[in-house]
Amino acid sequence: MREISVASSEAFTSVVTEQTTGGKVWDAAVHLLGYLEAHPHYLVGRPAVLECGAGTGWLGMSLAARHDLSEMVLTEMVQGGALRWLDYNVQRNRDAGVPLTTVRTAALDWAWMDQGAHHGACRPAACVELLSTRWDLVLGSDLVYNEAGVSMLPRVLAALAQPRTRILYAHTFNRFEFLDCDFLKALRAQGLRYREVWPSSGEGSEPAHGTLAAPRGDAEANADGSECSFTGELFPELRLAVLLITREDQGSRT
Repeated sequence: MREISVASSEAFTSVVTEQTTGGKVWDAAVHLLGYLEAHPHYLVGRPAVLECGAGTGWLGMSLAARHDLSEMVLTEMVQGGALRWLDYNVQRNRDAGVPLTTVRTAALDWAWMDQGAHHGACRPAACVELLSTRWDLVLGSDLVYNEAGVSMLPRVLAALAQPRTRILYAHTFNRFEFLDCDFLKALRAQGLRYREVWPSSGEGSEPAHGTLAAPRGDAEANADGSECSFTGELFPELRLAVLLITREDQGSRT
């Protein structure tokens, strides 16, 4: 099978701007693919899969090329040329012979979640179509790197989560320590529950001493009401984890 290729962002500077994070394949996406390959039960039964913030499209294309999916939708925002860059990479791999028959791209601006929810405005048709589809699996990797992501991504995930939807989100803890805690708290505020499924305590992979750890089970607030604790370190050790996120009324089955 052909390997999924990603064009150099330097060759596409008119599209990939400084505001676009799709210029490389991030480690979190690589680890999330590894987790899915090691736990293939997520991909049985020809699931419908959506990836938020697909960037280069490497993760979704890799899954679609290796597994029998009913649909693999790669989403990105139009702003900054992100969707054009994603389209370019998908077409480039199709032209190279990579089997991507189930792959399509779609625009998904996270700000759309607020439209129609508070002011009676209508969401774009593309957004309505995505939200009305029953997704078996929603994926994302390292999408929180500012306060906007902290507040907006949980709303996106909550809007996409239907009763049987499972969300797998790969997150690098301690890059932005305050944002980590705020993000976990925002998930709870949106009626989502989460637990860390990789690394797991049963695999001899406990976090290094002093690093921020997402709860191993369902989230429990600390005495001060926060979702996690700060390390107090100037440069805490980075720790990558995969979180399974589901609706509160669904539970957190693996």
